[in-house]
Amino acid sequence: MNTLNSFLSDIEDLDIFSYEDYKNSSLELKLKKIRLLNKYYKLKYGDLDKLRIYIDCDGVILDTLQYCIPMLLEQHNIDYSTHDRSIEEQDKIVEQFFSNLDWNVILHNATKINGSIDFIKLMQNSSLYYPIIYSAVTSDEEAIQKRIFFEEQTPGIDCKLIQSKNPKQCDDDKSILIDDDDFNLTHWQGRPLHFGSSRLSIYPSIEDLGEIYYLFLRDENNPKEFIITHRIYDEYEKVEDAHTKKIKWTKK
Repeated sequence: MNTLNSFLSDIEDLDIFSYEDYKNSSLELKLKKIRLLNKYYKLKYGDLDKLRIYIDCDGVILDTLQYCIPMLLEQHNIDYSTHDRSIEEQDKIVEQFFSNLDWNVILHNATKINGSIDFIKLMQNSSLYYPIIYSAVTSDEEAIQKRIFFEEQTPGIDCKLIQSKNPKQCDDDKSILIDDDDFNLTHWQGRPLHFGSSRLSIYPSIEDLGEIYYLFLRDENNPKEFIITHRIYDEYEKVEDAHTKKIKWTKK
C-alpha cells in the first residue's frame, strides 16, 4: 500500500471530501478536516504553483466594523450600515473617523470571525493555496498596525494594502478575492467570492475560509491548473466595462 492509500485508510471514518459534511461540522472539526486535506494534497501533488487567495481583513478576518460602528453613530450620527459613499461630505467624515482610530487597540480587541486566522495559517501550509491579506486602509497608521498585527498572527504572510476609496484589482483572471463588500467584488477581474450570508450579496458566498478547499481544486488531468468544483458561477458572466475596458463579473 502506497503512502497516499495508507493515509486514506487511516482516516476512512472521517469523510474529509464531502462539502455538505464539512458545512455541517463544528469549527473544531472543520479545522481538523482542513489539516487532513492539507496532508492529502501534499502527498498527492507535492509542490506546484499555488492559487492566489486574496482575503479582506475587516468583515472577513476581524469584526472591526462592529467594534467601530457604535462610536461612529454616537460621535457623528452616521449609521454605517446605510452609509452611501456617493455622498461626498458624509464620506469624508467617515474616512476621517476611521483614520483617527487607534488601530492597534481595534485589531487586538475585534472579534475573530469564524476561525479565519486559523484557516489562513492552514492555507499558508497548503500545497494548493497562497493566501494574501488584501485590505483597504484610511491612514498610514492603520496600514502600519495591520502589517504588525498580521505578522504577529500569521508570520510571513504577504499584505497588500490600498486606500479605502480605491477598488481592489488583480492582473489575472484566476485569483480569488474573498470580501464582504460588493464594491470590491464588482471590480475584481479574477473570481469574486462574497464572505457572509448569501442574502447580502449578488455574488457566490462562503461563511468560512475553509470552504475554499471544496470549491477550487487542482484539475486531476492537469494538476497545474485549478477547476471550480461546484457550479457557483453558473449565474454569472464576464463583461467588459464600457468606460474602463476592464473585465468584471456580473449576473446574467
